[in-house]
Amino acid sequence: MTHDAEGRDIGSCQAVVLTGTEQGLYFENLTDAFVFGFSGLGSGAVEGEIKLAYWFDGNRSSGKVGLGATLTPDVEGIGEWRVVTENASPTADSRPLLLKAKSVSFAYQDEGKEHVETFKLNNAALTALFECARR
Repeated sequence: MTHDAEGRDIGSCQAVVLTGTEQGLYFENLTDAFVFGFSGLGSGAVEGEIKLAYWFDGNRSSGKVGLGATLTPDVEGIGEWRVVTENASPTADSRPLLLKAKSVSFAYQDEGKEHVETFKLNNAALTALFECARR
């Protein structure tokens, strides 16, 4: 279980990076899962789940395709994020890849065409986020 500075149990650690108007990255690290996603052009226009692909450092083969991404509000009320949830198993966990990468790209359909959003990553901030859930 994750604890705050006073030793109280907390359910997760989150990080949000806003890169523009309605654009940004969302990460939530739990003890048994990892939630990550983005907000981008038209990404919230469709209710429910959409198909999504993501990859690292411009290499499409480094990520995953055909994932179901749900539209989820964050706990701070900043906005809604298109997210993917992975369990913490070694075969499903993208955290090690995120720590090595300089960028992450997400592809999805917007008005019938593929749209790609690419974001730079801050590896020091991600390391701090991942360590948070291990306390």
